[in-house]
Amino acid sequence: GVIDEKDRIIAQSRALKEQAMKYKETAAELERCKGLLVRAETVADERSHLYSQRAAKQEEAELKLRDAELRLSQMQASLQTMEGSLERQLSKEESRVGPSNKKKRS
Repeated sequence: GVIDEKDRIIAQSRALKEQAMKYKETAAELERCKGLLVRAETVADERSHLYSQRAAKQEEAELKLRDAELRLSQMQASLQTMEGSLERQLSKEESRVGPSNKKKRS
């Protein structure tokens, strides 16, 4: 009976050691998974940050483009105004110079 009891205790002890090893492996596996999750969260955060930066840069670029388009249309308007006044001045000059030229030629 004593030997049976001793064998039973040894067997129980082995079984407990095996279970403990399994728990350690599981705990190590969980730690690895936790590490992967942390890395995944970090990557997601960085990606989100990059996307928001990219969106901000795109918004900035669109604003600059709108600003440039506005300035361009203002410049075009001012050029047209200058062109108009130049044409008026030229026709005044031509009307002043034109008839006298014709008189001199004839």
